[in-house]
Amino acid sequence: MTRFIIRHPHILTTPRNVAHELGCRTRIARLYHEARWGGINPDFFMHYPPPAIVQTRRGRTLNEYVELFDFFSSNKRDQRRGIARHGLPVPTETNFVIGHDKMVVRPLRHQGGAGWRISDHPNDYDPRTHYGAKLFPKTHEYRIIYVKGKPIIFLKKVKNDRNLQADQPWNHGNTHFSTIDRVDWPRSNLAVHTRCFQLLDECSIIRNADYVGVDILYNRNSHDWCICEFNSCPALTIEANIKEVASAIQRPREG
Repeated sequence: MTRFIIRHPHILTTPRNVAHELGCRTRIARLYHEARWGGINPDFFMHYPPPAIVQTRRGRTLNEYVELFDFFSSNKRDQRRGIARHGLPVPTETNFVIGHDKMVVRPLRHQGGAGWRISDHPNDYDPRTHYGAKLFPKTHEYRIIYVKGKPIIFLKKVKNDRNLQADQPWNHGNTHFSTIDRVDWPRSNLAVHTRCFQLLDECSIIRNADYVGVDILYNRNSHDWCICEFNSCPALTIEANIKEVASAIQRPREG
């Protein structure tokens, strides 16, 4: 049984929805509370507080937790670099050709697509506050939600306007998520044309995180793909998906 859903101070809705389904409560880990990492009646982490206030139990190690804390407490640029160190493709920060390539510029810390803009020059931002990467020519965007290291939900972004291009933000205003049925996963672009699922299974961030959403960019013409980001608390709005996550939380972690 899960005691609490550990949530970010500024993110409430998704943790609250899952907690309601589980019959438990959310909480923000404070210095005077100890969060339980593993063992009997553990907490479920949708945010990773400082390791000093985390109690590890039965098969979970502090080193595993420290890696998650270091990753999810860093900014988006450094997270991408960390993803690349795990052998996963990310949008490139180099090899920009002026007059040919476009660059996506974003704040180092952002949520929900805020601050997204296109530039045609690699130095058109302040690296102290923003980061840039060459525009990936995506035709599709996917999200895989993992619970306790296992893929639970597979989502595809559906464009409200079919003419929406890769150099325009695909956000809540012009797209929506559609759930891909599990029986269709083996026939999906990512399963047929890439090693995405296999490589993510091997990533220690994915294996050790309680809950993580992986946003994936894909080009149908070239079959190229890359990771846009890992999100420690991706939103859940579809009731069936909330139930699916809650059910996965109640299952014991394998290994």
